[in-house]
Amino acid sequence: MKTALTFLALSLFASSATAQPVKLHLFTKPDDGGFVTAESKGRQEILKDVTKELLKKAKKDIVLANDAALTVEILGSTSVDISTAETRTSILGREDHVQATLRFGDYTEQLDVSSSVVGGGILGDRRIEAETKLAWRIQAWVKDNAAKLK
Repeated sequence: MKTALTFLALSLFASSATAQPVKLHLFTKPDDGGFVTAESKGRQEILKDVTKELLKKAKKDIVLANDAALTVEILGSTSVDISTAETRTSILGREDHVQATLRFGDYTEQLDVSSSVVGGGILGDRRIEAETKLAWRIQAWVKDNAAKLK
């Protein structure tokens, strides 16, 4: 009995240790006409930062590949005024959002991640915080759905 349990434990460990990472295609589309605009530059910056975060934190779970069935399209970012009369004159009254679309087969999920971290200099950057949260959300979705993605 003990031998059978040991074999089962080793089998489970081996199957999880040899699990293949999920392929992910992370991209953004160019603007109509292929022109470089402030919006397209912003999307490219988001793409670069999210890619960097995924490669740093999720390299065992995710591998970036152009031929992946799982795709995430970076749509852009917005900054929203969430101030009240008391905070209107400070940078605390803003919230940055990063939007993306996750697709796998017929499944589509809109991702809208926000951050209201105080912006600028040593105090932090709201958009960078939102981009980091987007990478974490993608990684969590992949972990939660890994069995269906194989």
